Amino acid sequence: MEGEDKRNGGGLEKMRKQTLLLIVLVVSCCRTSTALEIDLLSPLTNSPLDFNVRVIFTPDRHEAFLFGRAITDIRASEELLQNVIVNVESNDEFVIKTRIRIMSSQAGALFSIVHLQRKLFLLDLSCKGIGEQTKLILRYRSVNDTSKSIVFKNVAALGDRKYHTVIIRVTDVFDNGKKISAVSLFVDCKLFGRVDTVSPISASFSYKGTLLSLMDFRIGQRRGAWRKPHTKWMGVIENLSLVFKRPINYILEGPECAKVDGGVKTPYPPKIVESEVITHEVASQLLGLIQDIRYDLSMQVAEIKYLRRLVENCQMCRVQDICLFKPCFPGVPCFNDPATEQGFECGECPLGMLGDGVNCNDVDECKEANPCAKDVGIQCKNRSPGYWCPPCPDGYAGKEIHGIGLYFARNNRQICTDIDECSESPPKCAEQSKCINEAGGYKCTACPPGFTGDPEHACYHLSYCDPGDARSNPCSQHAKCIRLQSGEITSARSVCEHIDKLCYAGYSGNGHHCAEDFDLDGFPDIELNCTGKECRKDNCPRIVNIDQEDLDDDGLGDICDDDMDGDNVKNDMDNCPRHHNVEQYNNDGDPFGNECDNCPYVTNKFQSDNDKDGIGDVCDKDVDGDGILNSIDNCPTIYNPLQEDLDRDTVGDECDNCPSTLNSRQFDRDGDGIGDNCDTGRDDDNDGVDDMVDNCRGVPNPDQIDNDKDEKGDACDSDDDDDGIPDRTDNCQLVPNPSQRDLNGNGLGDPCDGDFDDDKVPDYDDACSINHHVTHTDFSRLQKIELSPFERSAKPPVWAVDATGTQVTEEENSDPAIAVGDTRFNGVDFNATIRVATQHDDDFVGLLVNSDTGPGFALRNALWHSGDVKGQIKEIWRDENLVGWKDETDYEFKLIHRPTIGLIRLRVYSEADLVADTGYLTEKTLRGGRLGMYVFSQGKVVWKKLSYRCSERVPDDFEAL
Repeated sequence: MEGEDKRNGGGLEKMRKQTLLLIVLVVSCCRTSTALEIDLLSPLTNSPLDFNVRVIFTPDRHEAFLFGRAITDIRASEELLQNVIVNVESNDEFVIKTRIRIMSSQAGALFSIVHLQRKLFLLDLSCKGIGEQTKLILRYRSVNDTSKSIVFKNVAALGDRKYHTVIIRVTDVFDNGKKISAVSLFVDCKLFGRVDTVSPISASFSYKGTLLSLMDFRIGQRRGAWRKPHTKWMGVIENLSLVFKRPINYILEGPECAKVDGGVKTPYPPKIVESEVITHEVASQLLGLIQDIRYDLSMQVAEIKYLRRLVENCQMCRVQDICLFKPCFPGVPCFNDPATEQGFECGECPLGMLGDGVNCNDVDECKEANPCAKDVGIQCKNRSPGYWCPPCPDGYAGKEIHGIGLYFARNNRQICTDIDECSESPPKCAEQSKCINEAGGYKCTACPPGFTGDPEHACYHLSYCDPGDARSNPCSQHAKCIRLQSGEITSARSVCEHIDKLCYAGYSGNGHHCAEDFDLDGFPDIELNCTGKECRKDNCPRIVNIDQEDLDDDGLGDICDDDMDGDNVKNDMDNCPRHHNVEQYNNDGDPFGNECDNCPYVTNKFQSDNDKDGIGDVCDKDVDGDGILNSIDNCPTIYNPLQEDLDRDTVGDECDNCPSTLNSRQFDRDGDGIGDNCDTGRDDDNDGVDDMVDNCRGVPNPDQIDNDKDEKGDACDSDDDDDGIPDRTDNCQLVPNPSQRDLNGNGLGDPCDGDFDDDKVPDYDDACSINHHVTHTDFSRLQKIELSPFERSAKPPVWAVDATGTQVTEEENSDPAIAVGDTRFNGVDFNATIRVATQHDDDFVGLLVNSDTGPGFALRNALWHSGDVKGQIKEIWRDENLVGWKDETDYEFKLIHRPTIGLIRLRVYSEADLVADTGYLTEKTLRGGRLGMYVFSQGKVVWKKLSYRCSERVPDDFEAL
């Protein structure tokens, strides 16, 4: 037996040595043999003087680089940039390490990586201030594609103009299941503070494109305008590097920190142990062995402590067996110990519990570790001890999990993976239907045209519009079923329509469902059992209202609702008919109540608001919103914060009609926008723009578009975006893209695909997609021209523009006048609704004009008569029907003009009926220009819903003569 015990003891000892060896191997596997340090100063190594950077020696006789104001463009190579990106993305932790001396309080960047196209900081380290106000700022790109900043304030140690070691540790952590980064700052190897980010810095390069050609990597600076150095580093940099795959303690015990402490520590790198990959099964076995050894060691330590105390206190003969009364928590070992106050000692609490051994409490793994697949609705069930994750729901693959303890919970999280039902056999959907996989399930698309049935089981051929088969006619009885041949399938499909409408005249709907439409505005009088705007019940069934506006959501359209804002005050008595204001307060007595008055204490009948800040111009101390008070602003109605005034005539350049010629009174007799003092009267290319200000002399370009603002119009600029690619071959003429990348192959380069002029407004919503400076309709900057300014009895017009810039009103029954916007056009579509809001008077109202003399008696009188007047007006069309306009009636007009081919067409509608149509006219003398309004002795005229759009598209039905 004794020999057997020795043999067993030897076997046990051998097993423990093997276990300890496995533990050593596990620990060794956690260390890496691929540590990497990227030197960011490598671009300066060969020839720093090429960048105006001097090499100096620190007090420790180490080489360092001195940066000053004269430094030039220091760019990192694409190879270095790619190396940084790859390592930042592939590591959950890295360190920025540098030794610097700050010599200026101005902001300076140690290094900067930015996305040029999006103008975002991807990774940027800079400092600002001196003394106790010194700040260290780390900028990064967040997951919502914006730049975020981490600011360490009051880093006083860096502001004493001495050399200091700065270490920034960036490590990814989880906060409530969300991955973020923890950024810790060490100054002279002592922890200064920690700040958490909103998203992981390791993902800064991982979304919305990381093309190297779109990034700029600078050392000791950032990229400024025209690629010049900006935010230059003013001081000394001894070293600057990114360290990967090294724990922070390794760096804090390194030579830099030994130098800071004044010691001579010589840290030794950890021993590298080559090892094979440990599988999950082996790791689980090792974990079990570790737990067993931990328990054994606990028992042995308790026994040794007990024996030592017995010997020291000589109380072995008086030992009482207190453990006989089981004072410890169930399952926890008990040891008699007379040396202690209580006479016994308990071991560690069971796995999954915490306490002193006498009292042990369950650890809530669900709350502390969140181990279950919560993203698919799994609710973690806590147990005592341990926890349970129920099985994954239908449509997901994954196992239920039982476990005990936080370590197990954090390292064995439940994963539920979506099952792709569409790849299973037999197919989930009918042959003619398409299966679409979704999270936790799937769906089948509807049977295609020409088929009917259940797409999850079978789709059957359907012969549409068959008089003998009622099922083949999906249309309403008030719409015609028309059979169409399909090129994609052998059967036919149908369309439900009647001429150019979906339902017969007098009915509305989608064709499949139709109902009566009394007012013929396209909305049925009852709700139809279908989706789509055309299926909704008309909220004013007896009055045409195409927009179906219903401000108070009471089901009654505004046009027929006598209280559209629902405040129990009738519209004709309501001082804010579109704002709920029961009290009807009105402090200034103008037509607008306090709730809708942008100057509630100052009378302002027209509610003009030049800078659209919600404060009316009559009470706004800064009408144009440029930060300069009106009383000292040299252009009080035009935004010009710099107040530039080249000719010093007290009129700012932005509003000066002769910016380089003294003309404080701004005389402009011909009303062409060029003051008399500098008007040459020459227009050699006949494009309506005086040669004095024409940015393409000799080349007709009435729109004067100059996207790159190089004072050379696009019409005569062979490279509008200055990217080195001629416009004739450039797939993005207005947006720099030297690589000409076009991933979808549609002929438009990626930078301008969907936004041709890169003005951040999608082309479908852009009023002028070829002009970066025009994004929406805006007549707020009207040029007002009186046609009889010198008559003694002249009554000037009163023009007003609403806050949106899309409605213009002329209030007074005045002398003739014209008002034009400031935007110039070549081809254009111009639409609006015009209304004369009176019940008397019958004079002229319209649009226009081209005159040799400009405003004056000659033009005024010429406009009063019909027909041509030489040198003043030319009549290009006359309505032979002589249809006039009615009071209090909306007239919608649609004007198209294509100057390059001389095409003009004007159509006028009233209540959806065509009132007048010029047809296609050809008039090549009109080159384009500005849009505006004209009145002649007629008051209360409103132009509303104004909209314009640049367009050179020739209508399909136009045939050139």
